[in-house]
Amino acid sequence: MKKILIQILLLQLFISFAFTQGKIKGYVFDSETRKPLPNANVYVENLALGSATDQKGYFEINNVPAGRINVVASFIGYAKQKKIVELAPQAEINLVFYLEPTVLPSQTVVVTALIASEKESPVVFSNLEKQQIKDFYTTQDVPILLSELPSVLSYSWSGNGIGYNYLNLRGFDQRRISVLVNGIPQNDPEDHGVYWLDMPDLLASAGKIQIQRGAGSAFYGPPAIGGSVNIITSNFSIEPKISLFTGYGSYNTKKHSIAINSGLIENRYSLYARLSYIATDGYREKSWAKFPSYFLSAIRYDDNMTTQIHLYGGPFEDHLVYRGIPKSWVKDKSKRRANLNYMDVTTRDDEIENFSQPHYELLHELKLSDNLILNNTLFYIRGVGFWDMDASWADTVYFRLSSPYALKYGFTTPSRNPGEAIARYFIDLNQYGWLPRLMLKHGKGELTLGAELRKHTGFHWGKIVWAQNLPEGLPSDYRFYEYKGAKDIFSFYLYELFKFRPDLRLMLGLQFVYNRYKVYNEKEFYDYNSGKWISNEFSVPFRFLNSKIGISYDLTQNINVYGSFSITSREPSRRDLYDASDGYWYPWGKKPNFEVKPDGSFDFTKPLVKPERLFDIEFGGGYFSDSYKFIANFYYMDFRDELVKSGQLNIFGDPIVGNAERTRHIGVELVAEIKDLLIEGFEIGGNATISRNKIVKHGVYVWKNPYTGERYSTPQRIALDGKRIAGFPDYMGSLRISYRKGGLLISILGKYVGDFYTDNFNLVPSNNVGGIDRKVDSYKVFDLTVGYRFDKILGLNNFELKIQINNLFNALYAGSGVGDEFYPGAERNYFVGVGFEL
Repeated sequence: MKKILIQILLLQLFISFAFTQGKIKGYVFDSETRKPLPNANVYVENLALGSATDQKGYFEINNVPAGRINVVASFIGYAKQKKIVELAPQAEINLVFYLEPTVLPSQTVVVTALIASEKESPVVFSNLEKQQIKDFYTTQDVPILLSELPSVLSYSWSGNGIGYNYLNLRGFDQRRISVLVNGIPQNDPEDHGVYWLDMPDLLASAGKIQIQRGAGSAFYGPPAIGGSVNIITSNFSIEPKISLFTGYGSYNTKKHSIAINSGLIENRYSLYARLSYIATDGYREKSWAKFPSYFLSAIRYDDNMTTQIHLYGGPFEDHLVYRGIPKSWVKDKSKRRANLNYMDVTTRDDEIENFSQPHYELLHELKLSDNLILNNTLFYIRGVGFWDMDASWADTVYFRLSSPYALKYGFTTPSRNPGEAIARYFIDLNQYGWLPRLMLKHGKGELTLGAELRKHTGFHWGKIVWAQNLPEGLPSDYRFYEYKGAKDIFSFYLYELFKFRPDLRLMLGLQFVYNRYKVYNEKEFYDYNSGKWISNEFSVPFRFLNSKIGISYDLTQNINVYGSFSITSREPSRRDLYDASDGYWYPWGKKPNFEVKPDGSFDFTKPLVKPERLFDIEFGGGYFSDSYKFIANFYYMDFRDELVKSGQLNIFGDPIVGNAERTRHIGVELVAEIKDLLIEGFEIGGNATISRNKIVKHGVYVWKNPYTGERYSTPQRIALDGKRIAGFPDYMGSLRISYRKGGLLISILGKYVGDFYTDNFNLVPSNNVGGIDRKVDSYKVFDLTVGYRFDKILGLNNFELKIQINNLFNALYAGSGVGDEFYPGAERNYFVGVGFEL
């Protein structure tokens, strides 16, 4: 009887247990090729349950206990993917995994430490994945490719996206965006600019790009105001291969490249090398550019250690194009391609630029234990080159040829100005850096401790290359200015992502920043007021404590809400303090931005331009699933002493900025993505930004009233309270519609940018007597991409033909402007490329 009772009890338990179990099934695919991954491992976390996929990528796991469970898919050479599901008793759940290729373990640390993830990080971000980069990149620079992401605006000096290109995020220019490549800061330490042409064809070796919007979104580099851009290179593959690409397009644009990948050697080594050449005549007159480039990588895997080396760059040459056209020419096909110089005459043939900036990177990861990882990045960036500019406007005083200099340096005092002239501006830059980072995984989350140590030095000088009238005896190497600039950078940060529960996470970030500018060894110049020979030398330190706190909460499996608050400060650029190459000795030159002592000298302990300070509040939420994504984000950015454009340019075409006492930026960002809606392979994604960017309190002193034309005997203050801030559109948006079927891709992208002003007076013909128009009109641009890929044809693997037609409907527009100068976008243009593997 006992045996019968026990058997009945066991049977009841078995039946009860069986009826509380369910099934999980689905597929695992490669995220790039969308091909199935056979023999991938799919398992339930913390349970001895799992399955391998078949040749179609299909898996099935039976007898899974009901409840909230984590399902993980993994495959060698790919990043793991986890899905959290609620399994009801006797239910079946279908899952589809798209795994991202990666054979670089060290990148997992880069990604964990710097890259935000959906429903985990309370950060506003957007990604461009490797396949998207591969689909839509041909020759255009990084800002142009990123322009379809939320709140991103880009424009090109040459008009066709090759050469000098600029990125705005929420209206903030790239001097206030922290740009990183493999976690290494790319903003110039002295002027904070980003020169994308120093990294030609970088996108050909990029595996992922993430833009994080809002303040404090980068651990190091220049403090992020508008946000951060992090480019992760990913070059390695499991199998050896040789990839070739060639293409041709409008304005004699051409590209040729070859990439060699060794594959994984002895499960320990991998090598990668790419050589590229991009050249174009440019859309605007005399805007040609030639960009040879290289990217070399090597990696070694050890049991608990990974070491990776990168070397990339390219010595380029181009013709200068840095001035905009009058607004009245923007719609005029016969004039809009003009390339004007400083004096509004045709640019000379000998206004050229030569520059090279090789990047040397060492990325090292040491796994000290299962929960403790040490990552070190060492880098060296060397930049050397010059640009030759027309300087026919300059006189003997600017070139330091007047009598005091003639007497000092032993040449004849000139009797007339140089006349037609070309001046060479030379720079020699060196930057060293060490970025250590320690990541500790603990029971409730992850703690990251890190530091940034960088040292930058720059040697700057200018000389006359040629002039109509030069004084006798002038040395051939005579330099009319010369100085050295330097910057010491140190920061320490800690970052904690704390999980109270699986659905509730807290983010805490704290960063201490110390930056010190130096100018020294400046060539003496003659001060006509005091009758003395002087030079400027100073050292100015800045110290900041930046903080960020955020919270992320999963309302349901698919719905996440978040909020964050940041306090971020940023120092002005060294050029904002003193631009020694802009001609301080010259009557119209830019004086040092420091208080003046009673004796007329400068007090270099008291800069007049102040650091900007930002309080940023962000909150929003989203709905996430395999087929749908909807996100809404609200931001409120309150500034003290924001550095805003004055509407003027220096002699090199760069905007001159100054502090506004108080400004405010408020906006809403909306994002939607839908995949496989009704038709498999049909995708639609779009975004929109609505913002209001106002000066709360600010005024400038002018000699002439910009509205009435009245001239003053002494400078008068013009209040700008309530004006829109120059460079910030109130409306932006983009929409991409794509269809993929087999090897076919058809995609059309539409972008809209609302109007914005080019100075803070908000001048339009209706509000000033001179009829001045300083507003970039709103515009719409559409780009079409069509491609087809054959897995194998004529003995070639992954043969792909790609056609891009940009500005499909031939809109005549200006992408941006400063003051009275507007930068036109290219008319309808095309590029056709062919790529394949051996």
